[in-house]
Amino acid sequence: MANLKAAHFKLFITLLPLIAISLADCSFREVKVDTGFSTTVSQILVDKCIQCHSSQNASAGLYYILDSNALISNGYINPGNASGSLLYQKLLANPPYGARMPKSGSYLTDQELLEVKNWINSQTSTVSAGSDTEVAETYRTVSFSTDIAPILTTPLSDGTQTNAKSCIQCHNSTDQAGDYVMSLNGTSVDYTSVLNTGNRQVIAGNYVTSWLCQKVKANRTSQISGLRMPHNSVASVNPVKLTSDQVNQVCHWIKQGALNN
Repeated sequence: MANLKAAHFKLFITLLPLIAISLADCSFREVKVDTGFSTTVSQILVDKCIQCHSSQNASAGLYYILDSNALISNGYINPGNASGSLLYQKLLANPPYGARMPKSGSYLTDQELLEVKNWINSQTSTVSAGSDTEVAETYRTVSFSTDIAPILTTPLSDGTQTNAKSCIQCHNSTDQAGDYVMSLNGTSVDYTSVLNTGNRQVIAGNYVTSWLCQKVKANRTSQISGLRMPHNSVASVNPVKLTSDQVNQVCHWIKQGALNN
């Protein structure tokens, strides 16, 4: 019996470091929070969001909930505009798409929502376009109805293609390419569907993190992935792209506030 107890004690001593590591890796792990957040907002994110949105559990692909710069550069936060920020919208009772967060149902109190809203509204963008030579520094006023709508609804062709497509022919309720769904309003494209703020396609005033602008450029910010658009013809090895002037129209329309003008 004494030998058995001694063996058990020896086994316990051997496993003790592993037990300690396991405990440290679970509930006792230190959570590092971006200093860009206010103390109150960072605590709200730790209490209500980190359980599902971390490197260990990246629900909906969002694993950087405690990184303010990443949230801004990926379009979840529109600095200075809480009502136009997906992070804030998803915390409200009627988000633009999907379920209200947190999924647990432990929703933020009115005071907590106000703290998040005030913090976002107090921010300024730290995302830079860098050495962007495709988008001019200054440009004329761009109109949605006369400039943007025709770009989105007119098939692009170099004159040799017989099956060239427009943007809306792939990004519609049937094909839903890239989860970007536009709809027609008569013979034109519906303005609200182009904004599609739930998927961060257009972030008014911020062309750098708006997918609609970045995806039609030859060179885009590192956060925007995938093929350059339009990828408009199955028959062409080199699908026709927007002209430099059309790229500027799209990006400057967003930069000018993405107005319904």
